[in-house]
Amino acid sequence: MTATTIADRIIIVLAIIFIVWLYQHYWIKPNKANYALILVANQEPIKINLHKIQKLNIQGAIGESIIEISKGRIRFVTSPCHNQQCVHTGWLTHGREIAVCLPNKITIQMQDTDEFDAIVY
Repeated sequence: MTATTIADRIIIVLAIIFIVWLYQHYWIKPNKANYALILVANQEPIKINLHKIQKLNIQGAIGESIIEISKGRIRFVTSPCHNQQCVHTGWLTHGREIAVCLPNKITIQMQDTDEFDAIVY
């Protein structure tokens, strides 16, 4: 085997820098969500504009949940479930974030059309 040349080392360093840049650019950077989907069992999904300030009363399986939308973010304010995990989730702001109230069968999914979920070849 021969030793690596200076040109080989330059190509290897450039390839490593390029791979690190690709990783940071496409996978690390959290994108702001464009809209949210509210999914309620046995109902059509509700598409929500995150830039309109509003409160929604959503009827679920065991009662009414209140969802607040403000400044590009969304959260559960109250829900009739016992442990309130959905409320403790807090504000959702980035694509692919999710908050779920399992007893009440309500899900909030943040959606971002600019971000890849997976790449398949």
